[in-house]
Amino acid sequence: MPARVGELELTYQSLDLPIAGRAVHDLTVYSAEPGTTAEERLKPLASWAATPAPAPERTPHHR
Repeated sequence: MPARVGELELTYQSLDLPIAGRAVHDLTVYSAEPGTTAEERLKPLASWAATPAPAPERTPHHR
């Protein structure tokens, strides 16, 4: 069962990123204000993103 961090109050900034041609992509960045409860609650979520997934087990090939 995933951990629950509770309600988060976040600020955001949205940026338009021009790409070659006429396509435009939108990048939205969310963050918590330093020193807030939301900042503390985000730490477990950030650790999930920083933890690499385990490598798949290798099985020997039999001929």
